[in-house]
Amino acid sequence: STKSPPAKPVKTVEAKNGSLHCLKCQIVNLLIMSGVSKMMPRATPQVMEGLGQILDFQAKINPRVPNEHVLPILSVLLKRCKTSADARAHMKRFIFGSDATRPIGYTSTKNMEPPPYVNIKTMKDEAGNWDLRSILTKHICSFNMGLKKCISELIFVLCGENSSEYIRLCGFGSAAGLLADKGLPGFEKMSEQAYSLDEMVARQKAAEKAKAKAQK
Repeated sequence: STKSPPAKPVKTVEAKNGSLHCLKCQIVNLLIMSGVSKMMPRATPQVMEGLGQILDFQAKINPRVPNEHVLPILSVLLKRCKTSADARAHMKRFIFGSDATRPIGYTSTKNMEPPPYVNIKTMKDEAGNWDLRSILTKHICSFNMGLKKCISELIFVLCGENSSEYIRLCGFGSAAGLLADKGLPGFEKMSEQAYSLDEMVARQKAAEKAKAKAQK
C-alpha cells in the first residue's frame, strides 16, 4: 500500500502587536462604558494581575509619549481601586513590587526624591528593560494634564490617600503637585503662590517638625 505523506505541522499565526493592542483596548473601553461595578468581576489577584498586564503592555508601547489608550485602563483601575481595598493592595504590589510595603520608621523627609532604582530619565531598570513604575513616576510630571492627573490620582489612591506614603513611593518633587492641588496639610496654597521646589521641601520639613513637636 502507498504510504501517505507525513502530515505537515500546522502553522500558527502569532497576533501582531497592533492587533493584540487594539483587542486589549476594546476590552478596557467595554469595561468603562458598561460601568465598573456592573461588568468587572471581584478584585481577585487574577483579575488585578490581568488589568496590570494590560497597563504594562500599553504603557511600554511608547513610554516616552504614552498614547491615548493608556488613559482608559488607568481610569478603570482608578475606579476599581477606589472601591476595593483588595484591588488597591494587588495593584500596589504589581506596580511597586517589594517596595509596596512601608519600611518601619520611615518619614517623608528622608525621601525627597524617588528611590535610586526608579529612573525617571530613561524609564528603564538596571537590565535596560522598560520599567512600569519608572514610566508612571516620570509622567506624573507630564505636560499631558489628563495623563498626569489620572496617574497621580491612581498612585495616591494606592497609597491610601496618605501624603507621606505617596511621597515615599514617588519622591517629593513628583508628589508635590497633586498634594498642593488638594491643599493637604503642609501644602496649602502652594500651587497658588508658586513656591520653588526647594521652598516646598523646606516648608514640608518645617510642617513635619512642628507636627512631631506637637505630638510630644
